[in-house]
Amino acid sequence: MIIRKRITRTGKQVRTVGTVCVIAGMTAVLSACQGTVDDDCQEIVQEYAGLFLEMDEDGYLYSSALGAVGDYLSGDASQAEALETLDAVMEEMEDRRDSVGTYTVSSEMSALLEDYGIMPEEFESFGNTRDSDLYNYLLSLETVYGCLLYAEEFSFQYENLSYYYELDMGIHESERGYYYYGCLNYWFAEWEEEQVDLVREQVIDQLKDYLPETYTWETDPDVVEQKVMLYLDEVEAYLENMTERLGEQTESLMTEYPYAN
Repeated sequence: MIIRKRITRTGKQVRTVGTVCVIAGMTAVLSACQGTVDDDCQEIVQEYAGLFLEMDEDGYLYSSALGAVGDYLSGDASQAEALETLDAVMEEMEDRRDSVGTYTVSSEMSALLEDYGIMPEEFESFGNTRDSDLYNYLLSLETVYGCLLYAEEFSFQYENLSYYYELDMGIHESERGYYYYGCLNYWFAEWEEEQVDLVREQVIDQLKDYLPETYTWETDPDVVEQKVMLYLDEVEAYLENMTERLGEQTESLMTEYPYAN
């Protein structure tokens, strides 16, 4: 299981990966549905879609906020317009957090999941990560908002805004790959083509955000795991860059203001 990690530096917490997802080698792996789209397959996909599509909507909202910052940096939106968008998105995210309840796998679904090799506890854990995702989106936007608020007053804040925008955009694109392969493809990798068509129709075709720029449908769980790890490596590289930059900024401040420590 891969679990979201966070690092904190000068108030900046950045997501490295999204929700708790089942990765190769773990016990919760879906078996094929005997080659046909039966009622059990339908129920599993519908249950899954009800969880994952809400997470995708949150990612789409987050992307809209970053898009507003990008418009400001490119001169296509004013500071006031970008701040208004961020305000609205952050308020909506807070409202969504307030409405997120605890997800519990029903006894009927639990039995069905077990029939197809999924541990209900793992599936339930996956279904209860939305609040933490929203929380981390908010943390990132709060940092961006602070930089944007003073971007026209202080040049270093404009530079910070540009940096964090590029950083968060890069991380989020890597997260899209992680979500697609690690939180979607892997669950259904060994299903037959007809059943995967059901997943495409009810989940993939409905996604607004959690799709990387290029993607394929993998049928080998080991290949899926390899792709997931590549996306996680990308995120780690972004975080290492951020940590290095923050270290340089701290060193510069200590040199300029030696008695402020």
